[in-house]
Amino acid sequence: EDVLVPWMRAFRALPAVRMAETGRIGDVVARQADFDGRSYFYVVNTGKDETTVKVTFPAGTKDLVSGEARSAVPADLKLAPYELRSFSAPKGQPIVL
Repeated sequence: EDVLVPWMRAFRALPAVRMAETGRIGDVVARQADFDGRSYFYVVNTGKDETTVKVTFPAGTKDLVSGEARSAVPADLKLAPYELRSFSAPKGQPIVL
């Protein structure tokens, strides 16, 4: 449960709509959809090893679980094995891996 609860919180914070893949680097995948005036996206590590990817978040991005704001400056995002992180931003702005 210690591993599943954070994953479930991040997943359930997203709207229930089909998301399109917007990027892939190794085992890390980003998917996004526009819904109700916002862009929603997630980044997930599909591998069994911890990894770090450089991500450029759109201006106005917020982490859907922690509420933490993200800047538009490229930043390292550390992901544990199978970790999923969900975010929202103003509509039409993509996340860039």
